Amino acid sequence: GVVRTHVRLDVGCNPMCFATLPILTPAPEGGEPCESPDSTRNLLVVSETGKFSVFRHFRPVWSASLTKHLPVAIAACRVQGVDGVMVSMSDDGRVLASFMGTDASTNPLVPKRTKALAAAKAQASAARKGDTALESKHSGGKENQEALANVVDELRRAEDLEYEAMDCEHRRLLEKIRTLHKRQQNESDNALGGGGGVGPNLLVRVQSPAVLDSLSVADAAAARSDPAAGSFAFRGDGQPVQATVKVYLSHRRPGPLHDVRVTLKLPEPFVCSESCVAVDEVPGAGRTAAPPTPLILQLPVRIRSDALPTSLDATVVCIYKTGRGAIRTSETNFRLPFFLAARVRPAIKNSVSKITLDTEGDAARLSVVFDEMLRQPGVPAEIAEAVSGATSNVVSFDFFNGANVTVLASKSGGRYRVQGRLVGHLCLAAEELQRRLAARSEPAEVTFADPLPLDGLFQVIDDHHHARLDVARASSTLNDRAYQYRLVQKRLLARFKDKNAPPLKGLDALLSVTHEQIMAASDSLASAQKRVFETGCDLAASVRLLNFLAALKYPRLSAEDQRVLAAHFSPNVLECTGLEMGWEELTDAAVTHLLRTSLAKAPRATAPGSGGGSTKPTLAADPAKLKKHISILFDRLAKGAHPAIRQADDFDAVETGSMVPLATETKS
Repeated sequence: GVVRTHVRLDVGCNPMCFATLPILTPAPEGGEPCESPDSTRNLLVVSETGKFSVFRHFRPVWSASLTKHLPVAIAACRVQGVDGVMVSMSDDGRVLASFMGTDASTNPLVPKRTKALAAAKAQASAARKGDTALESKHSGGKENQEALANVVDELRRAEDLEYEAMDCEHRRLLEKIRTLHKRQQNESDNALGGGGGVGPNLLVRVQSPAVLDSLSVADAAAARSDPAAGSFAFRGDGQPVQATVKVYLSHRRPGPLHDVRVTLKLPEPFVCSESCVAVDEVPGAGRTAAPPTPLILQLPVRIRSDALPTSLDATVVCIYKTGRGAIRTSETNFRLPFFLAARVRPAIKNSVSKITLDTEGDAARLSVVFDEMLRQPGVPAEIAEAVSGATSNVVSFDFFNGANVTVLASKSGGRYRVQGRLVGHLCLAAEELQRRLAARSEPAEVTFADPLPLDGLFQVIDDHHHARLDVARASSTLNDRAYQYRLVQKRLLARFKDKNAPPLKGLDALLSVTHEQIMAASDSLASAQKRVFETGCDLAASVRLLNFLAALKYPRLSAEDQRVLAAHFSPNVLECTGLEMGWEELTDAAVTHLLRTSLAKAPRATAPGSGGGSTKPTLAADPAKLKKHISILFDRLAKGAHPAIRQADDFDAVETGSMVPLATETKS
């Protein structure tokens, strides 16, 4: 087709999805409405801010909004005899059925009392004039006039509307709508199993291991003879570094639950040989009041030795079907033990990168804080005795990729220093120290007063960016050599097909050399990709440490502020594997958006328009722009800005024509 016309939308109205809506015309004699005879349809456009706009002949005719539900797909359908129900789905799989309302009435709104008053006045006027029809109907004459006068007086007294009662009724209706919305939200959260891993039918509990596994001699020998054993970590006694996570499943309703899929999601570089388990049947509750006997799944977790651990947070996701066939999910978060990521070693001095954490009171004994690290199998007795009996309050840990970190406690005052070679090496030790101090019988509140280690972060960003540039160059070289190889093959094939083939003139030698160059380029690309993975783990740990220290340094940041900050300045580096659009480009765009919205001098919900078309971010030659934006981000946090903007509840604006949710459902 051809373009008929185009419309420029308002600033901040970037479309996310659209749909066409039929224009219904009423059918004669009360039948079902039908579409317009000329087959014209309305256009529904949904923006990134949740604004729903309906256009007819490219002119806006209706608008509504949802502030907490941003659809990526939408369709109009008929639900329970109601036309015009908007069914939308957000990017997290949440489905919302909402109603945009009805067309405004073109006739003025006249109360029934006013209509009755006008009719009574007309009858009274006719009675005074001695209308013959009225005289024949009412034989009373004078008595009829008095009765009509009384009716007129009563209706006149009732003419004034009770606005206070109407306001009270309106408030009660809004309260019922809010209550219904909260109940539906709670039911949706229970269906997802958020918070405690409790869904409507399935109970999930995860037990984190308390000690490393000690395998038998045969199992340990089999683990060492595994072809992939070179990439896994082993202890000093030859045993693999492995711990078993136990998942308890039970059905709280009578009868078993069938076809349950259990998935274990682990951060890098932790792996599980059975990350996805199919359970045929989960036992249900009996007729007695006793709780059901759970089904226990044992999932062995190991760690590779080729990268730095970035996090200890893991998730168990269970997918199952209810009795009615609806798919539900139950998600349970837990934390892996620190001894699965590191091991105790003799104290070392490595203060290239360091941070200082402050607490009130005297510093705790580190051998007591990390006592279970000294009791793990495979820890030499001399190392455990040296750490426990040392006069200095210090403990060092080795990660299985070769990195190390040291924790020192001051002799006077509650100050702890965490130091290592790179900023990312300090992340897990600092988080574990803060968590263990807070979990003691006398909890200690940890604060951070020093400047944030942005210089160390920028060094890791440079390393990761250079590794990505190496991958881009190696990919380009491999593409060129492969293209050259195909050209030489075509020429050789043409020579071989010719009956009177001319001499090869070195084409066979060129083909062999090109093949060697392809193999060399492939090796270079593999090495560069491995370097990107290693630096990506360092960068993820560094970003996570910066977010952790920002929460300690600026205690005014709420949980929502921390969540928004982690969403824009994200530690999920390994998930951004694009060659031209990787973590640097995505983070630069996200941080720029944050600086132009909630962290702007005048905070706003949406970013102002740039005036030109949007451009796709590409791999830059230098990450200087990204580092500048990160510096501005933390500078504005230091000045008291908040990343999260409080938005009004969806139903606070029902009076102004916002969309009213009808039902919500979670979709797996």
